[in-house]
Amino acid sequence: MDYGGVMNVIVCVKQVAHIYIQSGFDPSTKDIVTDGLVYRVNPYDETAVEEAIRIKEKSGKGEVTVITIGPPRAEETLRWCLAMGADNAVHIVKDGAEKQDPWMTASILADRIKEMEYDLLLFGKKAIDDEMGQVGIFVAELLGLPAVSAVAKLELTDVNKALIQRSLEKGNREEVDCPIPAVFTVEKTLNRPRYPTFPARKAARTKPIQQLRVTRMDESLSDPQMNIVRLAPPKLRPKKILSPDSNLSAAARINFVMTGGMGQKKGGVVGGDPKQLVTGIIDFLKEKKVIGT
Repeated sequence: MDYGGVMNVIVCVKQVAHIYIQSGFDPSTKDIVTDGLVYRVNPYDETAVEEAIRIKEKSGKGEVTVITIGPPRAEETLRWCLAMGADNAVHIVKDGAEKQDPWMTASILADRIKEMEYDLLLFGKKAIDDEMGQVGIFVAELLGLPAVSAVAKLELTDVNKALIQRSLEKGNREEVDCPIPAVFTVEKTLNRPRYPTFPARKAARTKPIQQLRVTRMDESLSDPQMNIVRLAPPKLRPKKILSPDSNLSAAARINFVMTGGMGQKKGGVVGGDPKQLVTGIIDFLKEKKVIGT
């Protein structure tokens, strides 16, 4: 990447549960019981932070700002990003028990971001807890910016344009160019995030974090546009247990167990010219009573 312009990058990150413990659901909150959960930065968002830091390092100019919405414990996610190399952090404090959907999250973020200076907005493609993958695209809509999702390769070609490869199904890639400023949601394969050194993590403990509280929202967005009806564990799928016939010999029973109860299928071969093949197939279907005689 030969880009040498000033590039201020904002990365929106989310704190997610790293380890899920099957302790049931809380019917009052319609959510997973949080006892025993370990929290970390969403892996897709961590990739976005790494990409922002690389852009700053290659250009030698600009700043990386990370933003998160969450309860007080979400500060640890911002500290981790600062240790990675981010310059600034903004914590929009919101009670974790107060539920919000992706549109509300995007509205809060867009309301803050529009007051900031930026050239590029980066998001993870999705969060590993809810798998929504909507917030970045919603922010782009609210800010009137172009958006590209599933970014697997990013190259800033000049001051006003980026060349991007998007991940498609079956390993295919789509190459697009996009004017900036823009919103990009990134794949985990975009890069390999660095692990902060101990001195960097120690220094991050004392860096200032701007804290804001959600005090005002547009009246049309005061309530979630989407409500979770219920959560449920995966449906149980009983396994079929095969028991060999006790009348079989020991060798036959062992063969039954080793093959999973699958016996050797009997079959036949029909040969000849096309007319003989058709006749043979029809005779076979009549024999098996698939068709009438």
